[in-house]
Amino acid sequence: MLYELVVGGLIGSVFGMVLEKSKVMEASSIVEQFLFKRFIMLKVFLTAMIVSMIVLNLMSFEGVFEIKLKDFNLFTNILGGGLLGAGIALSGACPGTVFAQMGVGYKDAFFTFFGGLVAAYAYLFFGNDIVKTLSPWTLGKIKLTEMAGVSELPVIGGIVIALIIFLIVLEKRFPWKDEINS
Repeated sequence: MLYELVVGGLIGSVFGMVLEKSKVMEASSIVEQFLFKRFIMLKVFLTAMIVSMIVLNLMSFEGVFEIKLKDFNLFTNILGGGLLGAGIALSGACPGTVFAQMGVGYKDAFFTFFGGLVAAYAYLFFGNDIVKTLSPWTLGKIKLTEMAGVSELPVIGGIVIALIIFLIVLEKRFPWKDEINS
């Protein structure tokens, strides 16, 4: 348990430093991402996604841990994603950036953090009822590779390559140096 806490703390610290140095944690950067005016946030998160896909899948293939699927419910994903996106756009912070914002002293970030705690606490009490109410739309544990009848490795590799190409095109169109200085 201590090992996981230390590794998680180190990874979180590095992530926080990246958010601060790239200026992704600034409210203006987050809001401008939602307005499609600035793409540094998307580039940082795509990079994190690519690295995570590679590392987590390698660890899974090596038997370090097993990736467990949750039931897929399109309605709750749309509802939850919409609520999260609206909250991020209104507050100028997301669950990851709020800690970096608090670390550099943004006073508004403490209200955002408190709002997140209230929402998590409300979900603790009402989450099961919401899931039960929306269970008719649950499609079970869906794995695209099993549905398509293909091996995971080529699919994961293809997704990683597609994301890298998209990231390169995005960077060519909107260079990070221009976005950080704007």
